[in-house]
Amino acid sequence: MTGRRRLLLIFGGRSAEHEISLASAAGVAGAADPAKGQILFLHIGTDGAWSLLGRPEDPPDRGVPVALSQALGDPTLLEVGSDNRHPFDVAFPLIHGPFGEDGTIQGLLEFLGVPYVGSGVSASAIGMDKSLAKTVFRAAGVPVVDHVLLRWEDHERDSGGVAKRLDQANLSPPLFVKPVSLGSSIGIARVEEERELLPALSEAFRFDEKVLIERAVSGREIECAILGNTVGSEPPAASPLAEIRPRGGWYDYQRKYNSGMTDILIPADLPKKAEQEIQTLSLRAFGAIGGDGMARVDFFFDEKKGSIYVNEINTVPGFTTTSVYPRLWEAAGLSYGALIDRLIALAFERHQARGRYVAPANRPSR
Repeated sequence: MTGRRRLLLIFGGRSAEHEISLASAAGVAGAADPAKGQILFLHIGTDGAWSLLGRPEDPPDRGVPVALSQALGDPTLLEVGSDNRHPFDVAFPLIHGPFGEDGTIQGLLEFLGVPYVGSGVSASAIGMDKSLAKTVFRAAGVPVVDHVLLRWEDHERDSGGVAKRLDQANLSPPLFVKPVSLGSSIGIARVEEERELLPALSEAFRFDEKVLIERAVSGREIECAILGNTVGSEPPAASPLAEIRPRGGWYDYQRKYNSGMTDILIPADLPKKAEQEIQTLSLRAFGAIGGDGMARVDFFFDEKKGSIYVNEINTVPGFTTTSVYPRLWEAAGLSYGALIDRLIALAFERHQARGRYVAPANRPSR
């Protein structure tokens, strides 16, 4: 698309990562070039209410209640109780976690024929579900950390069965306990002793019906950014790498979002062979889930053993002013504003490519 475009930022949401989404929206709003077009700010509250705001920082109660037009191919916000319409050209979902990063908002936009930034329904759903993503990665030859999956119903019926499951998988502390479908280290705990396991599980099950117990890897934390479409004019590209060095502990919520608690080294100081392997695995992981637009792939690098493991893939990475994803592309020579422009171009490219396929109901009869 050429000329000015109207961008709809969708942020907030019902997940525990609501506040991070607000910061991501503010980051994009601050970096986007106003000469390139208008930005509409759609805030989704923790109660699910939709409000059109003047800027991401505005209180939701100052916004105008809106709904998305249900007409196919009509990207427009409709003010509730009035005839006012707010058309846009492309949507940028910036909701982290469930009800936004997991394919739900992507499915709504797909159903209505709205171009949007990022991965489609299936890739978003796989990327959000850490257990499913690990299954897909293994099938694609991407190494992952040893783990077991627990479901809430099974755990409630037999909480003592956890020890047996861990023994069968040859897992013992130190371990990490994680909700399957959440990010920003929310609900995650490091377990150093067996007595800490059940309290960690109780906390993780507050956020999800499925929980992973993973072997704690002693190694360096490395991140790689991906930009591009799985099927497009150019193959996806991998960025330089970042090393995450939290101070005084593991990379928890506080160390992620409080200034001065983590050192981020860009580019990471790695052997060339390890750097190339991580970039190759990042692209393979992105392709395995069928990703589009963007992703951040997180790794553990056990330097002593020479082992590399994919920890997870984030299809809606953070876009705050300190987030690693835009910083990695800045290190590659792509400014934050140019990155936004590129993501929007990829959204239109993907939308156009999908438009080549005729829906079954519209196929000519034989």
